[in-house]
Amino acid sequence: VRCADDKVCHLSLISREVFWSLVCHFPSQREAFIKQGVDRSPPPTTDISTCPLLMHLQGSTNFNMALQSMVHQRVCCPGQVITSSDEPSDALTFFQQGSAEVLTGDVRIREVPTGDCIGVMNFLGINLRAFVTVRALDLCVLQEIRRSDIESLLNRHHMVRSRFRDLSKLRLAFKKDSSRDVQIKHLQDTEYFAPLPTAFLLDMFQQLEDRLFL
Repeated sequence: VRCADDKVCHLSLISREVFWSLVCHFPSQREAFIKQGVDRSPPPTTDISTCPLLMHLQGSTNFNMALQSMVHQRVCCPGQVITSSDEPSDALTFFQQGSAEVLTGDVRIREVPTGDCIGVMNFLGINLRAFVTVRALDLCVLQEIRRSDIESLLNRHHMVRSRFRDLSKLRLAFKKDSSRDVQIKHLQDTEYFAPLPTAFLLDMFQQLEDRLFL
């Protein structure tokens, strides 16, 4: 910043984190700033239909159109918790704009970028609760769809229902393989982790996040 006529300038600055932590206490102002932020953001270039899970279901055009009518939009400001650990959830959440951090306790384990999604395990019914906390890093525009919303739709689209149920059956295998002893055994069988003491692996086990890739 250069001041006119080489005069001394006095600037007052506020960080984004501090600004939003203050604004969150004033609902009407928060909504006004959120609207302003969304209006000034570039238009999204993708939507929840590009989520790998929904693409795997291979729904027809009619199914996808009906699915889009069930999508809910949320906007979260920086620092806002999107999902809390141990919170009941059956939602698949897609990041149309913005990014977030994934936390186990106070430990940050990864970042969720624009175009990614969270909640696949909950949406399929493999997990009934969230096991991590997800907190917005930017102004996030989210698209959500809940398992409870699409159950009646699945009954009218048998091929999609069959694929969905096949994935849901992973819950039994997951419950069997997700116990602490089994997970520690898997780590010990891995060459990289084999030399590490069990106490360290137990601590690391607490920081693991379960994810499903299709």
